[in-house]
Amino acid sequence: MTHVRLFIFATLCTWSAGCAVQQRIDLTTRTGGSAFLFNQFQAFDGNTGRPLCFKDLIQRCRRADVILFGEQHGNAVCNQLEAQLLHALLRTDRPLLLAMEFFETDTQPPLDAYLAGRLDEPDFIEVSKRPSSYLGTHRPLIELCRAARVPVIAANAPRRLVSAYRKSGLSYDEYRIDLDAEERQWLPAANEYLAGDYRDRFAKIMQRHTATMRPASRPASQPTSQPTSQPVEQPTSRPVSRPASETPADLPASMPPRTPAETPPAMLPETPSTMPASMPSTMPTSMPGAMPEGTPGGMPALPSWQELYKAQLLWDQAMADSIADVRDRFPRRRVMLVVGGFHVAHNGGTAQKLQRRRPEDKLLTIVYSDNPDGQFTFDAEDRGAGDVIIYGLTPPEPKKPSMPTPPAKPETPPAESQPTSARASMPAAMPGSAPAEATPTTSAPM
Repeated sequence: MTHVRLFIFATLCTWSAGCAVQQRIDLTTRTGGSAFLFNQFQAFDGNTGRPLCFKDLIQRCRRADVILFGEQHGNAVCNQLEAQLLHALLRTDRPLLLAMEFFETDTQPPLDAYLAGRLDEPDFIEVSKRPSSYLGTHRPLIELCRAARVPVIAANAPRRLVSAYRKSGLSYDEYRIDLDAEERQWLPAANEYLAGDYRDRFAKIMQRHTATMRPASRPASQPTSQPTSQPVEQPTSRPVSRPASETPADLPASMPPRTPAETPPAMLPETPSTMPASMPSTMPTSMPGAMPEGTPGGMPALPSWQELYKAQLLWDQAMADSIADVRDRFPRRRVMLVVGGFHVAHNGGTAQKLQRRRPEDKLLTIVYSDNPDGQFTFDAEDRGAGDVIIYGLTPPEPKKPSMPTPPAKPETPPAESQPTSARASMPAAMPGSAPAEATPTTSAPM
């Protein structure tokens, strides 16, 4: 047995001498302890471009009263990083509140009930209208808060009310005063208009997006009228009604008691954060020749960017007011808002409106962007976009296979140059007919 042990020891010594010494990876400093995030992202100081490790990021957050995390919707690395950052902040000596763009104010009661253990998860997902992507995006944040007994603010205005305001053609004050008290409670008291760079960037994005939705050109012979029996907009489905005893009566101390609206809204779809949140919920299809709404194809018209900007500002105002209200009541609590990047980047609307409500608060803006190559070098164009700029790895788009060029068809010589026997064997031309190659192929827009 002694000889066997000596042999094993000698073998191990040989291996260690012939191979490189195993390195220990410091995940705590680099990723906050997450192996998933290793070499998946890189943070930078938004003003100097200096690289930041995860430990530096936490130090920045600890000096802030409010952290605005401008995420890239549906990005796995971004969502993991949010959860890791939240977990690290829960371990600091200052109490925390999480605020979410993706929960609307009238879903606060079921959200509170779930966090307190009075509502099971299937009912919570149904009532709060979580999308199918919730499991891999924001569920870890909610579960961390549930386990740590941290309140979560449903920060956004209900989509159905914002959409109705956009379509009303009224000023915000006129629209709000016409609502009944039960609906009015879910909206901010005022909606400040923002001009300048934020509006200009929004208009540029919307105009570029609308340009891609213009109809394909029609041939002159194509009829301009289309059947008008398009389906009308479907009403929002109502949730399953519940007895009053299931409505949470004792909400967490940090949450104002609210009564759920009669019809909780559908969940705001998760769109890329480069697109403002106020994109219409139903856009025209991307099929060739698809017609925007209101065009001669018979569909209703796409809203103008000015109309969409009204909705964008209302969402900004609702989120800013949600944070400001809770900071007014609990000034010692630090707030972390998870929101689409457009609301935050380059002094976005939510950041501006929150600064105006609480100018004494120290804000930290984090702007997350996709990076497909994994090089993670600071882009000078992002300087000043946020206090912290984070690039995270995302899979590159697959290359489309190149289509082979079809061989050119040989030109048919004129009839006069063909032998008489060949002309005699050809069928007589039908009146108005033309060779297939000369017939224009047209199809009606979809």
